[in-house]
Amino acid sequence: MATAENFVGRNYGPTKYVVGLEKVREFATATKNDHPWHHDEVAAAEIGGVIAPPMFIVIPSFKPVNDCVMDKELEINLAKLVHGEQHFTFHQPIKVGAQLFTTATIESVRDKGPMYFVKIRTDTEDQDGALVATGLWNLVIRH
Repeated sequence: MATAENFVGRNYGPTKYVVGLEKVREFATATKNDHPWHHDEVAAAEIGGVIAPPMFIVIPSFKPVNDCVMDKELEINLAKLVHGEQHFTFHQPIKVGAQLFTTATIESVRDKGPMYFVKIRTDTEDQDGALVATGLWNLVIRH
């Protein structure tokens, strides 16, 4: 990898993702989440409409993280990369019909022994600029 410390603060995105009803239903089904708020428009009417399960946020967040990892200037060897840890803070529900915009930022790079750790922060906002979720993605890369 290139001198990664030189890339701290670099942004990727924003990328746009429109939350579709069928995508929410498919995700909920695939993750065995049968809560009616993720499937049934009538049942979800009491909360303002169908919402996605919280971890649906990975879908709109992944593209800018992938753009970072695939940045040729960083020279990341994918064969030596593992996903170390991930954490999300949710600020509001993910609503069907929302237009989400996610930006990824290289927050820190730490060299430790035979590995280095890259922390990427994602900020996802809705079409009104309101923060929906913040993610921290920790990657571990062997030298």
